[in-house]
Amino acid sequence: MMPRKHSLSRRARERGVGLVETMVGILIGTIVIIVVYNILWVAENYKRTTLGSSDAQISGLLSQFVAGRDAGNGGAGITMSNGTAAVPSDMINCTMDETGAAASGLAITSLDAAMRPVPVLISDGGALGLSDSFISYNTGAAHVMWPVDFTATSLKTDPTLQVQSPNGFTVPLPSVTPYWVVMMNSIGNCRLLRVTNAVPDPTIPLTGRVTLTKDATMPASVLDYTVALPARLLSLGPVGLASRIRYDVNGVTGVLSTTDLLVTAALNPVPVAQNIVLMKVQYGIDDNEDGIVDCWTPADASTCGNYAPAAVMAAPLSSKVGGVAVAGVTALNKILAVRIGMVVRSDEADLRLLTDPTNTALQSESSGLLFGSRPAVVLFDCSTHNAACQNRVQVPMGAGAPVGAPTCAPSVICDYWRYRTYETVIPLRNALFSATMP
Repeated sequence: MMPRKHSLSRRARERGVGLVETMVGILIGTIVIIVVYNILWVAENYKRTTLGSSDAQISGLLSQFVAGRDAGNGGAGITMSNGTAAVPSDMINCTMDETGAAASGLAITSLDAAMRPVPVLISDGGALGLSDSFISYNTGAAHVMWPVDFTATSLKTDPTLQVQSPNGFTVPLPSVTPYWVVMMNSIGNCRLLRVTNAVPDPTIPLTGRVTLTKDATMPASVLDYTVALPARLLSLGPVGLASRIRYDVNGVTGVLSTTDLLVTAALNPVPVAQNIVLMKVQYGIDDNEDGIVDCWTPADASTCGNYAPAAVMAAPLSSKVGGVAVAGVTALNKILAVRIGMVVRSDEADLRLLTDPTNTALQSESSGLLFGSRPAVVLFDCSTHNAACQNRVQVPMGAGAPVGAPTCAPSVICDYWRYRTYETVIPLRNALFSATMP
């Protein structure tokens, strides 16, 4: 028989951990989890801040590049010459549609608005904290860059157009890729439509005449246009290459989008970048037409003439009378450049001030994230850094939003968010070149 003392010793060794030991272990584990979680939370906030600033920089650079590229192409292929005394019907004189309605009264997003050769058309947002928008207009014609003459009258019911084309259309035009063209008569009535084919006159010797076929898929109201001589036609190039692109920013989502207005279907905005909280665009005006920018103005009548959209759509090529420019009079030749300023927000709010309140170095570093201690954010500043800078934009800032909220309207700059600004100046070389041609 096993001694009793040995049996008790065995049970004592197999007794295990008691309740007190278990509770102590849980407490220690909880403390470790809290400490580790806090470290991970702080590290994650630092990582988000770094990545958010990097994303804001990428978004700003991308937006600046894309918008600047299209604005710089504004005017490419759009003839702005005055024509001749015999046929003064170049595109600059397209002041009315085919019904006689003034082009300046048309919606700037309509197809008929493409009759006016405005390289870049800016629409003012209406306030410092509201984004402007702009439309860049350029063509993709590879052969005909100047208007060609009609050789025969074309009635509304005629399916074809007869033109004299010494520079040559692509013959034949690919039927799957219609070409945009502008028809212009001698009194300023114009029509934008598409053609789907080009057939040369087979007569020997060659006459250079070309028969263009109207795109029958367009609405009848578009095709119903009688061409009476003298008249001319300008090719804008194939659908997809000719473009009239609008850039605008959604004030709620902060998304910069492009919309091609040179389409017959519903308009389809295409997102370019996010976290664009403000875009301001201004004209560089040469008021005395000497080739040098004299002033910068928003798309309104506040500075050096009226450059609101309707006024620009109605503007003549030049304001010169007797060879001398008239100051304060709107003219397309006076628009030498545009400048674009953007304010870009980080992806995430920087809340480290709240999560690491005992970090004195962090408090000093992040004081600029709060209203009252944040430095002013300014677009289009100059060396004097004050109101003497023509049409500088001091971006509205405030704290009127919950902690970490992405918007604090009507302010643009909100507490706990980081921002970057980007600016670029784009000379409108294409329009200037066209305007100086005979």
